[in-house]
Amino acid sequence: MQKDRAKTFLLVSLVLISIFLTQQLWIQIPFSLGPYLSKDKDKGIRYNYILSDVISPEKYLINFGGSYTILYSGSRDDLWLKIRSYLKGIFQNEDLSYKEIDETEIIKNDVKKSINLFFADDIPTYMLLKILDCKLSSSIYSSIENVRNIYIYLGVNPYIVLSNGTNHIKIYNIKVDTSILINTLDKIERENVLEYYSIRMWGINKDVYIPINTSSLSYIIPYVYVNNEINTGNYLSMGSVAKNFFGEDLEYARKIVETDGSVIFLYGQKGLKISKNGLIEYFNTLDENVTERNLFISLNKAVDFITKHLGWPEEAYLSSIEEIEYKGNKGYRFKFKYRINNFTIYSDKNKFNSPIEIEVFNKNVKSYKRYIRNISQVEYKKFSKDEVLPPEKVIEINLSMIKADLAKKNNLKIEEIDNFMILSFIDDIKLGYFDYCDKKYKQKLIGVWVIDVDGITYIFDMHDGKFVNGGLTE
Repeated sequence: MQKDRAKTFLLVSLVLISIFLTQQLWIQIPFSLGPYLSKDKDKGIRYNYILSDVISPEKYLINFGGSYTILYSGSRDDLWLKIRSYLKGIFQNEDLSYKEIDETEIIKNDVKKSINLFFADDIPTYMLLKILDCKLSSSIYSSIENVRNIYIYLGVNPYIVLSNGTNHIKIYNIKVDTSILINTLDKIERENVLEYYSIRMWGINKDVYIPINTSSLSYIIPYVYVNNEINTGNYLSMGSVAKNFFGEDLEYARKIVETDGSVIFLYGQKGLKISKNGLIEYFNTLDENVTERNLFISLNKAVDFITKHLGWPEEAYLSSIEEIEYKGNKGYRFKFKYRINNFTIYSDKNKFNSPIEIEVFNKNVKSYKRYIRNISQVEYKKFSKDEVLPPEKVIEINLSMIKADLAKKNNLKIEEIDNFMILSFIDDIKLGYFDYCDKKYKQKLIGVWVIDVDGITYIFDMHDGKFVNGGLTE
């Protein structure tokens, strides 16, 4: 009994710490920080992307010199463009000094200005250098073949660290001007962005950060209403999409209308299915055997194919790279996510695996799926301190479910999992939008907390803390 009380006391104490920090720093969000959205916006614009556009960070942890914020988009103040230019300047120098370091060396400089870039998946180091149009010495490449995050230290004697979670390669003796990045950080800080604190204050040594004050989030993440990108109730509209894939050959294609209203177009070995719910699925056979996969060729082909076939939603980014095989042929499955109002869209994992998914075997596209939404309307709520729950409170509300999942995954008894263990298992806490995908028009997106715990992703409504999606997969 005393042990249970101690566990409860620990969690309550953490919530009280959050409340205390909120009282200490009441952040007013000026108009300039708010979403760059009108209340009625349905542009449906599609973008012509190249490789360097889609290989971009999922989030940016900015250290102003002891205080932090997180941005989920690099479009603000052209941050990603400036970072790419800075990194290119570094890697153009052939006489780079480098060494492997321990993560503690990064932590000890945590009171200085820095930017930490986090990618959604491991990015091969040579691919990163390709988009920067630079070469990397073979000795550095052999030390770290994949990069998951890049730490950019902007204090005296600046340096960067390439990390993959296990290896940390520090590149120093940098002679590139840091003033552009420092000035950009100063400008962002003056706009009174949402501040975060590190869970290291709980004694947990992880790069996980939590907002100090959530009262402004109802303005930063308003309700958004979206429509399908195509009108599946109009056969002319679906025919226009099909023509984008088949061109003039569409008049020779066979058309099948299924009982649910979905339409399938078949021409030779190619096929296109436009489901009634808005999902678009293209499939084809391979024109040649591919016994040796090439990531650079395959990803370039994927980006070019998507650009030519319906284009890219704004702020799309590469979220997953997976090696695949098909009848002895070797290729890749690429998944892409996109953002609305600078926040990533998440959806029911049982309905849609990814907004954009494409299978490529070097220069051959075997399949391509997409389910994209356009903004219809934005709805702002009046400020209220109680409108958005902090993630600590959301975890407390869902503690029983999280404990049960962790016990099952780690073959433990529920009573063996205390609250501190749960906190130490937290890998990431993100903000985003959730799409229930049950309406073709006027679908309401809700703001959510996306919390990764020991490899299990949970999605919770940020307003009431209720479980939305995710959890342990059977």
